[in-house]
Amino acid sequence: MVVTIVSVMSLGVVLGFGGGASLLPGVRASDPVAQARRFEQAMTEARDMALFGRDLMGVQPLATGWEVLRYDADAELWQPVARAGPLEMPLAWSIAGLPYPAPPERVPGAVPPI
Repeated sequence: MVVTIVSVMSLGVVLGFGGGASLLPGVRASDPVAQARRFEQAMTEARDMALFGRDLMGVQPLATGWEVLRYDADAELWQPVARAGPLEMPLAWSIAGLPYPAPPERVPGAVPPI
């Protein structure tokens, strides 16, 4: 019984952290729908941290994904909270209807555009 419970819990952890995409039938790491869901989940988590933690949050689009940032008022700079791993597909960002040339890496000290 204990082994079954631990197995189910470890499967939930693997799938929850995105490492289980290859374990699910019909899901590829480069699947646009899966990437959109990952982005939606990251935005939901950032929104929740902003609302419930009363933190100033931002999103930095990158050429290879995105990075969620939190403003550290004590240090007066943006600190990374979470980052999407390298994606298997090219991204083209558009913010407020205008094309946004995403940098390959976040520029330290720069204010995120979102």
